[in-house]
Amino acid sequence: MAGYRIASLPVRAGLLGLAPIPGRGGTYQADLTALLRWGPDLVLTMTEREELLYAGAGTFAEDLEAAGVAWCHLPIPDRGAPP
Repeated sequence: MAGYRIASLPVRAGLLGLAPIPGRGGTYQADLTALLRWGPDLVLTMTEREELLYAGAGTFAEDLEAAGVAWCHLPIPDRGAPP
């Protein structure tokens, strides 16, 4: 992946960004920096904790909190669907 990319979709209240887990295609710190520069108010992850750890994002929740970004975690199994 050439740089961390965030796809932005306009929604009624602002923008919705869709992006991979930081660290999945680059270094965690560089990807996290790019994500925080984008300026989210809330980050929603829809992966299991193990997938975050595998990508090197084991401190993602803490890093978001330190940056003042709210986090919501909905652990959905890989290739799964929410119940």
